[in-house]
Amino acid sequence: MLRMGVACLLVGLSTACAGGTGGRPSAVGEPARVALASTDRGVDGATGMANVEPATPINTPSPDYPSWERQQASEGDVVVHFTILPTGEVDDVTASDSTAFASHVVSTVERWTFRPATKNGVPVATRRSAHFKFRLATAAL
Repeated sequence: MLRMGVACLLVGLSTACAGGTGGRPSAVGEPARVALASTDRGVDGATGMANVEPATPINTPSPDYPSWERQQASEGDVVVHFTILPTGEVDDVTASDSTAFASHVVSTVERWTFRPATKNGVPVATRRSAHFKFRLATAAL
């Protein structure tokens, strides 16, 4: 029996992917999710923007393990960078590579939604990063 998981390190988010397991082992075939906090970056790359309330996730599901990669027992890591628009939608998603893992991650992240960051009460665009780890592990019987 194989245990499959996708760990999601959301750089810049104070909470795990929506519906995450908080780093606990997941059931077979379900993604494991973990969060890593960091600071918001303005679209110009500035960190620690004054008077900025960070964006918070509304809907950030983990990507599925690509079926072909699972059948081939492939594992991999993908880092994506993206912009959270003032509307809370995600735009400009770029991946660290062009594997099947990356295409699954990009298509998932493009559907994410956030409560946007605000500066002095006005919604602003910010940049974030997320690190996804695709791992297959043998489960003990």
